[in-house]
Amino acid sequence: MRLEGRERLVYINHSPDTLKELYFHLYFNKFQAHSYYNPQKTTTLAYTEVRSIRLADGTPLKFSVDNTILHLPLDNSPIAPGDSLTFRINFISVLPPRGSRFGYSGDHYDVGNWYPTPAVYDRFGWHTEQHLRGEFYQEWGSFDVYIQVPREFVVTATGTLLNPEVLPDSVDYPERKVAWYLSEEPDTVTVTYHFFADKVHDFAWSADPEFFRVRRQVDSITVDFFLLPYQQKDWKEAIEAGVEAVRYYQKIIGPYPYKHLSIVGGFITAGGIEYPNLVIINNSIWNPRSVAITVIHEIGHQWFYGLLANNQTRYGWMDEGFTTFIETLCTEHIWGHGDNLAHYRNSFFSRLFGYSRNALQDIRLNYLEYAFSGDEEPINTHFDYFQHNPYIPYYDKTASVLFALKDMLGDSLFLKALQHYYWQWRFRHPYPEDMIRSFEEATGTELNWFFDEWFNTTWRCDYALVGYRGKWLQGEKKNPFQLRIHLRRNEPIAMPVRLQVKL
Repeated sequence: MRLEGRERLVYINHSPDTLKELYFHLYFNKFQAHSYYNPQKTTTLAYTEVRSIRLADGTPLKFSVDNTILHLPLDNSPIAPGDSLTFRINFISVLPPRGSRFGYSGDHYDVGNWYPTPAVYDRFGWHTEQHLRGEFYQEWGSFDVYIQVPREFVVTATGTLLNPEVLPDSVDYPERKVAWYLSEEPDTVTVTYHFFADKVHDFAWSADPEFFRVRRQVDSITVDFFLLPYQQKDWKEAIEAGVEAVRYYQKIIGPYPYKHLSIVGGFITAGGIEYPNLVIINNSIWNPRSVAITVIHEIGHQWFYGLLANNQTRYGWMDEGFTTFIETLCTEHIWGHGDNLAHYRNSFFSRLFGYSRNALQDIRLNYLEYAFSGDEEPINTHFDYFQHNPYIPYYDKTASVLFALKDMLGDSLFLKALQHYYWQWRFRHPYPEDMIRSFEEATGTELNWFFDEWFNTTWRCDYALVGYRGKWLQGEKKNPFQLRIHLRRNEPIAMPVRLQVKL
């Protein structure tokens, strides 16, 4: 699919430095022939071509493109601190076939990372890493977007739809007949959807002529599920779980500050992908409980990455690990401790003989298997630099470590720290040291030692009971028992040790 775009960008310099250049991400260029992502590939599946960049007065600007990064010198128009500059960008993006994060399949379109996106300039300078395997790091802004599509397409996107009258009257009925297939009207008849989103760091959208909508309300938030007719049965549990997840995350983390959230039954190949106000779920997930758990996870990303916009390319564990952690809490809240794992993950015989496992046990076992595989690498490794599996350290191990921290601090103090982190860093770009400092401020506890050993090493935690001896002592009123216990630390990780003694 070919997208023709015109982008008017007002770039405001909030930094203390004068900016003499800008950089942009062209994510689709990852799929060009001989890209850095796959130098051996000889065919081009997708690309973004920037045709021109001009100032507001029409002055053309010269730029250069290096695969997924565009460099725009501002030799004659530097942006001083607090000043702004307006650009007009004409571009074309060719969407690839369905992939892990975006793409098309037949008449279905999941469109993310599709426009020239300004790179982040923060206290560490410009972030101009090529887009390879990792995710994204993008700047906050307001988006006023018009999307022109053939008349019968239903579109949902980041932000709020300002002209809902363009939606078909029958959008809320899954049995509706799609007139586009039945009429002789030419497909050149189009409608334009108008979306507005404030304080977000990306804009994505999905379109399909067969979408129907299931609408729910959580406080002041409208939660819309855009599904295809054949998904009705498998999504019943996911709809209710998704609504409860929004309610639960607001309680344990902090309020969702937007008016709208869309969950899409899409055609991506990953389990799910998150964008601000929009998550897309793989339509090939066959198990209803798995669909529900995936929805819970992706909604969690509306907080960790959506509102706490860390650098996913470099520190992906800050969103994936935290989201896996709160997903596990949420599934325990909805289904209880013993039934919050997809049922097929526990065999008939394991359930019959009572040794099935729950979600928390699952992530811990995944980590332990990885730790003893011989391939373990530190959590705090750049996603593109992992030599082996990056997903277990980013998801399962990080979540396991956060549960260990919760156990160490206690539930109430840990949730206090989580909420303090949210309020201190939402609408900003936290780094690991910011998160650690925020947790320390909230708990009054020095935690560098904890995060350093768990996130920067592959050390393990293993304590052994070497021996014990005791004797009764004669006292005036009671006979106390004197007990000496000998523990040994077999592995380098140092953690508080809890003992239970029964006489």
